[in-house]
Amino acid sequence: MLHEILTNQAILAPQIEYLVFLQNLRTPELDVVFLNITKLAESIVPYIFVSLCYWLIDKKSGFILFTALQLGMMTKDLLKELAFVKRPWILSDKVEPVKAAVAHAPGYSFPSGHTVRGITAISGISIATWKNKFLSLFFILLGFAVLFSRNYLGVHTPQDVIIGCLFSIIYIFTVSKFINWIDKKEKGYLIFGGAVLVLAVLVVSCILSGIIKEEIMSYYSELTLLAGVCLGYYVDKKYIKYEVPKTQWYIKFIVAIIGIICMYTLTHAIYFAVSGTFFDLYKRVILYFFLSIFSTIIYPIVIKMCIKNRV
Repeated sequence: MLHEILTNQAILAPQIEYLVFLQNLRTPELDVVFLNITKLAESIVPYIFVSLCYWLIDKKSGFILFTALQLGMMTKDLLKELAFVKRPWILSDKVEPVKAAVAHAPGYSFPSGHTVRGITAISGISIATWKNKFLSLFFILLGFAVLFSRNYLGVHTPQDVIIGCLFSIIYIFTVSKFINWIDKKEKGYLIFGGAVLVLAVLVVSCILSGIIKEEIMSYYSELTLLAGVCLGYYVDKKYIKYEVPKTQWYIKFIVAIIGIICMYTLTHAIYFAVSGTFFDLYKRVILYFFLSIFSTIIYPIVIKMCIKNRV
């Protein structure tokens, strides 16, 4: 049913024409610009954005974005499997994607995972910077630039990015209400943990029963990161009690650079250390768990200790 609606020619035809319009505007220079913009929503880059928000802008917003991002990614995986809509260049021979973008556009098209990551992890930072209208507008536009890049590069139709954007906004809003609510509870971390456990049972049940058949390791990875964020929430509430440091901008810049280097280096080291071993199948699960623990527990402790010793 969903597939028939999304691939109906009356709905699809104007979207294809829009992609062809953008296609005719391409230049080698613009291709490079949008290929680089779309990379902001690939690999661990979205998690770097969210981590920077957590460490240096607003801790609560970091928890919100981590949680919303994983819920959005699981929803994306489920909708791709339910809709099984093929990529634009397969739907119509009028569409010619930028070749360099095709390698990062595997599988089904609807909805756009890049959009979910871009809007949630980048535009979502605006909820933490709302008092600074210029900065908020910057993050909003940067996230929407990722969304637009997917159409410009010819790897997603407008409906792919619109639905991805819609789910991102819904999850940011819903999760923010949830986090604000449990923050007022004495043992809100138990509610957080219970919600993650219920979701995990539901997802695993769907996998074991055969309802979910594709991208199974993606679900496990996303659940693992969500569990890591939940653990980080508990550890922070009970022990770390991290607060964003109120210090000079250049100190924050140094903290950000060191954090990014450590995250990038350690995640790649773990990835290559696990590859080809008994744990190779689970390397993404291990990587995602480390990302969540590093972002919400390890590096906040390091920052807190360094700032305290400096003072």
